[in-house]
Amino acid sequence: MEISSIVKNDFLELNDETKLSEVIGQMRQYEKRSALVFKNKRYLGLVEKKKIIHTNVDPSEVGIADFLQRTPILDESTNVLEAAHIMFEQDVNHLPVSKDKEVIGVVSSLDLANLALQLPRVASLRVDEVKILKSNHVTKDNPLSQAMHIMREDHVDHVPVFDQGELYGILSYRDIIRKAINWSPHRDKAGHFNAELHSKAASVETTPFPMLPVGEFSTNDNLISIAPTDSLKSAVDKMVKKRVKSLLIQDSEKLYGVLSVRNILGKVSSLEKIANYVLNYVGLNDCNLSEHQENVLYAITEREAEKLQRKIDETFRVTVHLKQINKEGKQSQFDIKLKIDLPGKILASEKSDWDLETALHKVFNIVESELQRV
Repeated sequence: MEISSIVKNDFLELNDETKLSEVIGQMRQYEKRSALVFKNKRYLGLVEKKKIIHTNVDPSEVGIADFLQRTPILDESTNVLEAAHIMFEQDVNHLPVSKDKEVIGVVSSLDLANLALQLPRVASLRVDEVKILKSNHVTKDNPLSQAMHIMREDHVDHVPVFDQGELYGILSYRDIIRKAINWSPHRDKAGHFNAELHSKAASVETTPFPMLPVGEFSTNDNLISIAPTDSLKSAVDKMVKKRVKSLLIQDSEKLYGVLSVRNILGKVSSLEKIANYVLNYVGLNDCNLSEHQENVLYAITEREAEKLQRKIDETFRVTVHLKQINKEGKQSQFDIKLKIDLPGKILASEKSDWDLETALHKVFNIVESELQRV
């Protein structure tokens, strides 16, 4: 299953000379959690809002280079398991997607997790089969700087907040940004803080918000949770509905930790990819191939079949019919006929070349082009 169905083209695009203050302003104006950065139409990387919380810089003077995260670019035909692995490893919430070498949109971690639920192996999982985050927690009276330190050191986006041993709320980067850089004024209860943001006293260098108590930033009401024995689908459905990227995992007895969309993607990417194709070689025994040539034949055929699998949901059969001309001479010519048996359709191609590897790539390129037109 490929990611093309979840690619969105409404991404925020910035150039590499943009000041941090402008990034903050545009993210707030367009309600974006990340932005793609380009230089002369060439993708450089992305900036996510959780990376821009720095208390010792003037955003009007600092560019975005120090906050830029260089990431791979996905192809729109990328398999959902491969995309999940890349996003998990990069620890980002968005990745750019290209078509014909041009960035056409982005995919989000939550959309990717939701798409992965269409895979039977994912849909059958329970919450407690995914790694649960058990980072250090904070109390509502701890300074915000302590919570931010934990979030950076533990690589987590959310931290449970306690009061006298009882769960009080949950703190996220989203909570911090709403208050610290006026992310969503209409949802910010600290009106006096918004007013201060327009004065010199509210500059990022002098704002004392890191020393304010965590309880003034955390989400403390209507906490969203899931039971450890609930299905993963129920958890992701809640995330999508509430537009959050984590849930508290708890039941009537205790709090177990936090379920994050990143850890869901980590679980998805760890699932073994089951091949839905069969490989068949004809004429191989009549050829006089070296060990290296046989390895090339098997490696390229397997790799190309995996690429075809991204576009074909049903089981299919790959037949490589190989004929070696002048096999006793110093140089042989290879004639390859390729046939892909799909349900209700057959794709075929034939090419010859003095180089086995070149001939293989030619026949697979032809059927891949035909498949795009199907």
